[in-house]
Amino acid sequence: MEPVNVGAMLRRAREAAGLSQADVALKSGTTRNYISRIENEKSDIQLETLQ
Repeated sequence: MEPVNVGAMLRRAREAAGLSQADVALKSGTTRNYISRIENEKSDIQLETLQ
């Protein structure tokens, strides 16, 4: 199975929706810094955050 680049997928979806990292952070109960780290593959994302 191919590894999935969740960070790139998140960035594309966020940009397509016209949302900022701060918007996504607010909606997901995280911080903008955490969203940035996920998008740049500096941090793993928790399954609960994806839901």
